[in-house]
Amino acid sequence: MVGCVFNGLDGNPKDISDLIRGDFQQGDEVQVYNNPNINPSVDGSVPYRLYKYNAEEKVWKLGRRPSSESPIYPGESFWLKTPDRAVDVTTIGAVTTLNPSYTGREGIQMVSLPAPVRFSLNDAQWKNLTDGDQVQRRRADGSYYLYKYNAETQTWKRGRYPLTDDDDIKVGEAFWLNVSNPNVTLTVPSSVTP
Repeated sequence: MVGCVFNGLDGNPKDISDLIRGDFQQGDEVQVYNNPNINPSVDGSVPYRLYKYNAEEKVWKLGRRPSSESPIYPGESFWLKTPDRAVDVTTIGAVTTLNPSYTGREGIQMVSLPAPVRFSLNDAQWKNLTDGDQVQRRRADGSYYLYKYNAETQTWKRGRYPLTDDDDIKVGEAFWLNVSNPNVTLTVPSSVTP
């Protein structure tokens, strides 16, 4: 299962069929995290919307409805689950190349930057972090690395240890950000030029 965040450049919601392409099969799923602060049409008491691929019709469906009736809003996070195989997936849309940024909200949220950039949490430019804010990265075995922000040293650490290259956020990797300030901003200086 792979996580991703939809960062719509035009600010409009999109049908999942317009966002991803691949050799999908019956039983493949897209799980979208319901957040009424981002998508006012969802019920926040239900954690996820589950889209299933209908191979006969070659469309994603939410229950019996086509996915176009329940689009994904910019900022919503989703997971693609292909139960028994790896699938090459193409995401559709423009790619930002210069100084990608993310402005968060209070609480936990999934973050993925729309740029081909690998970065260290400590090399990124953060604003409005508070002591104890957290980042969680999923490991291959399904567990998570946990990083905490230390306001006194203004650094991220994994436990008591300083970060190493192994702790870098990889290109396209999504991660969980849990913050207490609703105006946290992350900007990653890009070495990519247009």
